[in-house]
Amino acid sequence: MSRFGSYLKEDIMVRIKKKIIINEKGCWIWQGKKTKGYGVIMYRGVMWSTHRLTFKLKYGHKPINDGAHICRNTACCNPEHIKDQTRSENMLATHRENGPTAKIDRRPKERRTL
Repeated sequence: MSRFGSYLKEDIMVRIKKKIIINEKGCWIWQGKKTKGYGVIMYRGVMWSTHRLTFKLKYGHKPINDGAHICRNTACCNPEHIKDQTRSENMLATHRENGPTAKIDRRPKERRTL
C-alpha cells in the first residue's frame, strides 16, 4: 500500500472514532449522519455505510453480501460485529432470534373479534 493510501486509512479511522460511542456490548454506536438507522460517511468522494467501510478497512475488502450486524444494532460500525451474510441468511437469523413478525389486524376495532 502506498504511503498516501495508508495516510487516508488512518485519517478516516480518526474521523470514525470521533463520531462513535462504545457501549457495554462493544458496539461502536455511530453518532453522525444516518440513513434508515445505518451510519453513513463520505470517504474518497463516495458515501459509505459506516459498517461496510470499517469492515473494508479492517479486512481489506467490502462484505461480499449484506454485511449483517451480529449485534443486531444497525448504528453499530464495529467491524468485529459485522458478518458477511446474504440477505436471506440475515433475515433467517433475525427470524430465529425474534420469532415471526406479529401480524397486525388492520380492521376497525368494532369489527374485530376476541
